Amino acid sequence: MLKMWAISVKEFQSLFKSIKSIIVILIVCGASYGIAHIVSQLGGQLTSAQVRDGANGGILVMLLGFGPLFISSLSHNVINQEIKTRTARFLVTKTSRERIVLGKFLGICCFWLVCISISFLLIAFISHHFSFYIFLECLLFTVCIISFVLMLSALMPSPTHTMFLSIILSFVVPVLSGWSIFSSKAYIAWFKYVTPYYYLKLEKGYLTVLLIFAALCLCTALWSFKRREV
Repeated sequence: MLKMWAISVKEFQSLFKSIKSIIVILIVCGASYGIAHIVSQLGGQLTSAQVRDGANGGILVMLLGFGPLFISSLSHNVINQEIKTRTARFLVTKTSRERIVLGKFLGICCFWLVCISISFLLIAFISHHFSFYIFLECLLFTVCIISFVLMLSALMPSPTHTMFLSIILSFVVPVLSGWSIFSSKAYIAWFKYVTPYYYLKLEKGYLTVLLIFAALCLCTALWSFKRREV
């Protein structure tokens, strides 16, 4: 168990040391501050409820559109890079493969928990309102994307391939999801049920589907990594 937490801490620290991570943090926090500032400036034209929802919902909209790109750009090679550099061979002599994957997963989740928390604190400082429900939506959506990126990294042997595929999917999936949600065409409408976007617009109870989605991706990553030769 201690080995798993050690892997989590190392992954968490390595993300914060990365230049790309610092850029992403600045973008997320800067956008959050800008959204909250703009909404607060429109306070005279909006109701208090609209100001609160707009300030907090802005970060959710940003994550829905750009979250997959941010997460995949930082963590697309979290598993297959370890295999390529033979680091995984050393790790499996110290702990189980399940704990390696779970440690990586928890480390990335903690990194994004800090980023999202800072963003919401900035919003709360300006708008004087903190929406726990929207905060929870952001966290659950982010966990879904992290588990999906982790799955791709475990399934595909080449970090270059996962980088290319994850970036492509980061643009394609949000567009297709939006199209499928608002379209009645049978050939595309089915797609909304296999992505987390659709369940965010439903009632609160459907957020549990996001946990199921994340669990399926994580289990697939565990299954794939256990079968891989390191």
